[in-house]
Parts: sequence; C-alpha cells; structure tokens
Amino acid sequence: MHQLIGGNNGVYRYLGAHGVPNIGRFPKDPGCFRGNPPRRPEDPVPAPRDDFAFGDEFVYVNCEPPGYTAHNMIDFGDWLTLSLDCDGYRVDDVKGTAVAFIKDWMNAKAMAGKFCVSEYFDGNPQSLFGWAQHAMGGRSAVFDFTTHFGLQRMCDDPGFDMRQLDGLGYTALDPTHSATFVENPDTDLSPGENISNNKLLAYAFILTTEGYPFIFHKDYSTEPGCYGLKRWIDNLVWIHENLAFGATVTRHADAQTFVYERQGHPGLLTLRAVECLRRAHPFLTVSFLAGNHPVSTCDPDWLGAVADAGLPL
Repeated sequence: MHQLIGGNNGVYRYLGAHGVPNIGRFPKDPGCFRGNPPRRPEDPVPAPRDDFAFGDEFVYVNCEPPGYTAHNMIDFGDWLTLSLDCDGYRVDDVKGTAVAFIKDWMNAKAMAGKFCVSEYFDGNPQSLFGWAQHAMGGRSAVFDFTTHFGLQRMCDDPGFDMRQLDGLGYTALDPTHSATFVENPDTDLSPGENISNNKLLAYAFILTTEGYPFIFHKDYSTEPGCYGLKRWIDNLVWIHENLAFGATVTRHADAQTFVYERQGHPGLLTLRAVECLRRAHPFLTVSFLAGNHPVSTCDPDWLGAVADAGLPL
C-alpha cells in the first residue's frame, strides 16, 4: 500500500476482466504519488526523515483528486480479502505512510476486526509503543525490532551478558501488541541486521517468552536456498503452543545464565546460558515443566548443571 514499481512516469493502466487493455480497476496517474508536480506533496507521516521512495510512493491525504487513492485502496483490500479469505495483514513501511489512512483501512469493510501487524522499523521500544498504542489505538500489533537486535547480539557475540535478556524489547512493555521475530526478508539480506550464528537460540527465546512470534519461511523451510531449521523449530512451536502460557517472571540472571518462568498452566521454566553460544547447540537452552511435572529436555546433563549452580527450579 506504500509503493509501486512498474509504471510509466506515474501512470498505471491494467487489463480488464476479459483482457481488454486500459479498462482495469484503479488506474493511477501522477496525482496518486509523491513527488514534484504533477505529482503531489508528501503526506503527513510518522517519520519523514525515514521516508524514502524506492518506487512510486502513494499519497492518501494529499492525493489528487482528493480521496481517490484511499477509496480505491480500501476497495482493493476488501476484494483481496474476500477473494482469498485472508485472515490478517502485514502492513509494510508504516513510517512513511499516513497514519489516518492506515487506521481507516484496517477498520474498513472486510478488513475490520482481522489481525494486523505493522512494520515500524525502529529499535526504540517507546517508538514502537507510540505506533501501536498512540497512532493505532491498539488496532495493530508491531514488529519488535528491539528484541530482534537484542537477539542478534546474543547469538553473534560469545561474550554476551545474559542479563541483557531481562526485560528485553518491546515485548516487555506491551506483550499483547508485540510481534516477535528472529529474521525477516529485509534483515536476512542486510549485513549488520541479520543473525549470522546460533539462530535457533533466538527462536528458542521468542517461542518461550511472551509476544506473538513470527517464523521466517527461509529459516524454517527445507527447500533449496533455505536454512532448513524445520525439525528444531517444530519442537519449539510445540512448547509454545502447549507450555508457554501466562506472564513471564525472571528467576535468575547473571552474566552467564538467564532463567525465566512462564506462570500459566502447566508451567514452563527456561534456562539460557553462555555455554549455549560456545557449543552452538540449540537445545542447550533447557525448557522444561516447572513444579512436579515431568522434565522435557534434549540434554539431561544440563539439569544437573542447573542444580549445581543453585538456580531456582
């Protein structure tokens, strides 16, 4: 909904339903896009300094004729939702899109009430809170870039201080609207933003803590060119769906270890240790049931290590 590529100097024409040229719905002209006349001024957007065009950038507030892009984009969303039976939406690059339009679109026609998550590319949890709560009024979740960059440090730095996981990310501020992720199509291809090592340790974190976790297809899939982590992620998804409920309480934190508990039934206690990074083994992150429930772990020796360290079980 933010940018298009493929037009002719801001002119887009489409085939009709029977292949007749130039009669398709929602034709676009330069007045639909940001730029010098005959294009239109930039819309009021949340972060103008971060709003850069990589195609023809839509305007909704400053469109000419007024309301044309907003009306037609809502109709397009309604048609797409009904045609594909969509369950939810990812709204890209919201830093550069008019807030009022995005909120109107999410609440219009077939989109009303369905799940929405926004990409507000910012590592400051207060900025993410401002988008999810102040701008959207709780209508949209937001991707937790703060947690992503914290997990990047944990996975790629063998000297990482585990205490930095305590209260990490936007999730700690607003777990109901936090969409946690390890990687996405942008960070995966961006040196300095992607996670290069021990990626399963990051998945073990987002699938045992609060927030709405997203799994990157390229990490999960076993298709050529993908990272093939499916069988390990499947185990972690099972933990998330069957054990990881309720609020999160930190039970122990020091430079070497971090232990946290999910307090909902049946109970989940998770240990993360610097040794996980040194040995690069995904299931040295020990996840097991608290209380009198059976223990579930792929490395039983670590239970003894936990007890020897005097950590609370």
